[in-house]
Amino acid sequence: GIALARRAIAAAPGQAEAHYYLAVNLGLFSELRSALNHLPEMAEAAQRAAELDPSIDQAGPYRLLGSLYGLAPEPPVSLGDEELGLDYLEKAVKLAPNNPENHFRLAEVLAAVGEKPEAKRHLEQALFLQNEAADPTETLAWQTEARRLWEKMK
Repeated sequence: GIALARRAIAAAPGQAEAHYYLAVNLGLFSELRSALNHLPEMAEAAQRAAELDPSIDQAGPYRLLGSLYGLAPEPPVSLGDEELGLDYLEKAVKLAPNNPENHFRLAEVLAAVGEKPEAKRHLEQALFLQNEAADPTETLAWQTEARRLWEKMK
C-alpha cells in the first residue's frame, strides 16, 4: 500500500486520495511494527491531503491528523500535541458530523486529556450514529474500542 500510494503521488501529486492513503498505510505499518519513525511522514502526507481535500473519507485527513497528534507521545519522543489533535478532530466532526468514527476519535482524545463529560457525549453520538458507507470490519474495531472507553470512564 505504501509503495502504491507513493507511485500514485508521483503520477498525480495534486490528488488528495494518494496522499491520504499514503498516510493511512504508513499508520497501519507503524501500528503493526509498533514504530514511531514513520509518523512525521504520515503527518506530512495527511496534512497535504487535508490541504487538497479535507472531505475525503468523511473528513479522513482531519480524523487521521487528530488521532495522530492527539494520541502520539509528545516531543522529544514523537510529535504528539493534544491541543492540535483536538483542533483537527473538532474540524473532522464539524466537516462530517454524521460520521460516528469522527466522534469516537474526538472522544478518545478528550478522555486522554481528562475531559470525561465531553468525551462521553461524543462517545454516545459515535455509538448511536450509523454509517452504511463504512467498512464493517473497521466499524466493529472502533466500536469495540469505544465500548471499552465507555466502560473505563464509568
